[in-house]
Amino acid sequence: MGLIERQKSVVKYLRDINEWVKGSELAKILGVTDRTIRNDIIAINKLYEKDIIISIKGKGYRYNDFDKESNTDYITDVGVLTTIERWVYIVKKLIVFKDGINLFDLSEELFISESTLQNDIIKIKRVFSRIGIDYVTIVKNGDLISLNCELSERYILLYEFAKYKFVNLQLNDMQKYFKDIDLKYLYNSIACILKDGKYNSRYLLLTKVTIFVALVVECRDEINCSFKVEDIEEKNINIARNISELIEQEFLIKVNEECMLNIAYYLNILRTMHVIEDYIRNYMSDDEYNLYRNKILKVSKRLNINLDKDNDLFNDMVLHIIVAVKRIKLGIKIYNPLRENLKNKYPLLFGFANKLVADICRNESIKFDFNELSYIVAYLSTIVYEELENLKNIRDINVLLIVSDGRSNLNYIYNEIKKNLGYDGVKFKKICYLTEIEKKDIESKFDIIITTSKEDVKFTIDDYMEIRKTFDIVERNRVIAEINKIRSRLIEEKIKSLFDYYFSDEIFYSIEHVTSQEKIIKEISNIFKVDTSKRKPMIISLKNGIGLFYKLDDNVESDKMAVIKLENSITWVDDKVKTIVAILDKSHNINEINVIITYILELAEKADFNENLRNCENMCDLKRLLIELYLKDVLN
Repeated sequence: MGLIERQKSVVKYLRDINEWVKGSELAKILGVTDRTIRNDIIAINKLYEKDIIISIKGKGYRYNDFDKESNTDYITDVGVLTTIERWVYIVKKLIVFKDGINLFDLSEELFISESTLQNDIIKIKRVFSRIGIDYVTIVKNGDLISLNCELSERYILLYEFAKYKFVNLQLNDMQKYFKDIDLKYLYNSIACILKDGKYNSRYLLLTKVTIFVALVVECRDEINCSFKVEDIEEKNINIARNISELIEQEFLIKVNEECMLNIAYYLNILRTMHVIEDYIRNYMSDDEYNLYRNKILKVSKRLNINLDKDNDLFNDMVLHIIVAVKRIKLGIKIYNPLRENLKNKYPLLFGFANKLVADICRNESIKFDFNELSYIVAYLSTIVYEELENLKNIRDINVLLIVSDGRSNLNYIYNEIKKNLGYDGVKFKKICYLTEIEKKDIESKFDIIITTSKEDVKFTIDDYMEIRKTFDIVERNRVIAEINKIRSRLIEEKIKSLFDYYFSDEIFYSIEHVTSQEKIIKEISNIFKVDTSKRKPMIISLKNGIGLFYKLDDNVESDKMAVIKLENSITWVDDKVKTIVAILDKSHNINEINVIITYILELAEKADFNENLRNCENMCDLKRLLIELYLKDVLN
């Protein structure tokens, strides 16, 4: 039995305020007696078998912080969770509740502030990137957060995420996240099915399949999939059909054909992974590994791809390419259900991936097909994702908080500001009296001074505000708005240099009476003064009437960009477009140019972006629009 609502309120209040509170004060806040509070504290600590709430006579009660680093404990309805366990819990909730979760409700459920939850989400996104699933994103729509991915893609997330964060992950570690499913029983049942099918049922494979099936049961979805029966080995289909029958019998859930195919395809993936593991473990020599490693490094550096800055990512990619070569030579084909997603999101990376494997294929007499190439793109996309994240990372904002009427009020105001900011990256210096800090330190080290005593403070700093001693919600919001202004300015300064570099030329064209793709390409070639006959450009149709023209050419003077506004829509690849973004890339800098392209691709999905783009009259308007939209995205 878990906590009742009043007991949850006690824990959350003490955690948020992070200071000693007398029992009488708690009783008054909750409208109960002192005795009730004492009994609640005893019940809370008894339930979680540790002193969640500590008490000292004369001081009152306080939340026990345990460990302020990664092992901090948090209580939920499933028990006490460490920070890492809490992240797994959040991922699991997002997988099951496909329509989204209310941020406030989730923070209440986890007994954490909304700002802590927002930080958790940022860190979860980074883990997604690290394990190569950055195509799955967490999106925020008002107060709701949800996973932006196909239904079939959700099921592979939980185990891979948990495996990345836990050392020697065991099935028992996952049981707490499935209160209504006996994972051990499910594990043993699937083991029998695999054994009957003469499948190599290793513990690792079995655990992955068990978690996958448990999520199918909890989600109760009818899944659509993008692959066909012929993409999957018959052996895996037969096993998946037996697992589906198990689900139907044990949990009274109808498993549709496409859901069954997802289970079969997941078995396919796992089998391939074990083939890879066996080859690496038993057959690959150090000389073979280093040969491929050096080849890939040589090509990547020629293309300005800084792969080896992340050694783990690079090693994984080298191993994948080695096994891919062996797989292609043996005629073993693999299918990547995410290939179209990757193509749409990272179109340029397929060109770079082709160049990366070209030298290898030349000596091996093999060819990487679209499926194999898309897996290479998945590795390269991690680099682009990290670059995008780096743009959003700014230096800490330094705040001096001066509250001259006592430490308790100082801490109260600080806590109110901190817990409602919604992000990390703000460092506070808290003082009650000016004697606690020297004037030279104030003027040189702080971005903003917030004080309740303006008359006593005379400093030559631009960002400076006075607040009332009666610090209410209006004052709190004023302070947060000022800090957000500083954050916006720092972000804008960071990204403006990148945008200025690529959008420095005043090239903005309106073209009339052109009715074909070929004629538009000719017009763009004339604008850029380049020859497209020798090295063809990349032509991509984006969403909402926007097309992309991209050409890599090291013979031009500089990188250039143009926005082509057409009078009438034309067919561009397979879609109708009225606006074309054209980029001429001399730098070969995969990191920076793909940050720009990826950002434009994301914006193209917004219904009003084309209209806003067409309303721009020059590059200054365009840069202003891009920076405005970028800031809006980052600050939300």
